[in-house]
Amino acid sequence: MSALVLNSRRTMSDWNDASVTGSASADVPSYSVNIIWDDAAFVWVAISDEIPLALESESADLLIERVKAAAPEILELNSKPYSPLRLHFKLERFVTSG
Repeated sequence: MSALVLNSRRTMSDWNDASVTGSASADVPSYSVNIIWDDAAFVWVAISDEIPLALESESADLLIERVKAAAPEILELNSKPYSPLRLHFKLERFVTSG
């Protein structure tokens, strides 16, 4: 099993904490994962072309945990660096008002 350089805490001070983002080492591969709310299916969808990955869940927090578990295995199957691993999550939800 590979090590993940990630902590999914949500406070602003946590995002600035080095223990959340990991060390700024160029040797640690970093992958972006977009998480988007699907209004039609009522689920969060995680997509990454870099890994490659597509997962869904009713909860954004559970989805992040699923991505953390699946990403190393998918990267290993695709012969990409995965240990240690830095995941960058970008969460988006579009709301129409009025």
